[in-house]
Amino acid sequence: SLIKLVLIALVLATGGQRDVDRAATARFVAEFGFLLLGLVWARRYFVVRDSARFRAELPAQLRFGLSFFGASLLLMAVWRGGELAVLYLSGSSTEVAYYSVANGVALALSSLLSQFVVLLQPTLTNLETTGQQERMERMLGQTLKYLTIGAFAFLLVVHALGTWVVERV
Repeated sequence: SLIKLVLIALVLATGGQRDVDRAATARFVAEFGFLLLGLVWARRYFVVRDSARFRAELPAQLRFGLSFFGASLLLMAVWRGGELAVLYLSGSSTEVAYYSVANGVALALSSLLSQFVVLLQPTLTNLETTGQQERMERMLGQTLKYLTIGAFAFLLVVHALGTWVVERV
């Protein structure tokens, strides 16, 4: 993407390949520059015509944004902090490797599930807006039922084959 090309140019121009501080500064400058560029391009969408309505909706929007940010931060902490916790508690780099593989699989499945939900969202919204509430509830119920069955089947397979796979791989 364009930001990566700009970042590479900035890192090379500032000598960031030899100094972590310069590389971090180059990253900040690239990200901040693209943020400013995006704000300039989207400035007509930020015009507030009804300031009373804007002030009324702002707390709800900020709460949503902060909760989304908090969830992302927590996911990142689990993703990266778990390896450090396993190393601290076990003292074995082998255990860290096992945890890292299992954590990668779990996060990949989590991402797959979130993409699946995003895939279903337009259909569910369409059924809701066209008044087909019963069909939507039936479809959602079947989806959740089969996802639950699939998750339990996956856990049973992992439980049954986990030790064997770890010993042989």
